[in-house]
Amino acid sequence: FEPEKRATWPRGAYVPFGMGPRVCIGKRFGYSEVHAIAAALLRRFSFELPINHEVVIQQAPTLSPEGGLPVKLHPR
Repeated sequence: FEPEKRATWPRGAYVPFGMGPRVCIGKRFGYSEVHAIAAALLRRFSFELPINHEVVIQQAPTLSPEGGLPVKLHPR
C-alpha cells in the first residue's frame, strides 16, 4: 500500500458503488463478502508476489492491475 500513488489518481477515479442518493443498495453486502473471502484466504494461504514486480494501476471501468497480478499462494 503506497498512499502517495493514490494522490496521482484523478478525482472520482474509484467509485465502485456510486455515491450520493443513488449509491448501490448492495454496497454493505459487497464489503461484507469481500471481508469474509479475504479472511478465509488469509487464514488458509500465504501470498507471494514475484520479486521486483511493479504493479501499474489502470482504470477500466474500475481500478485494476494492468496485465493482471501474478500471485503465488502457499498453503499454511
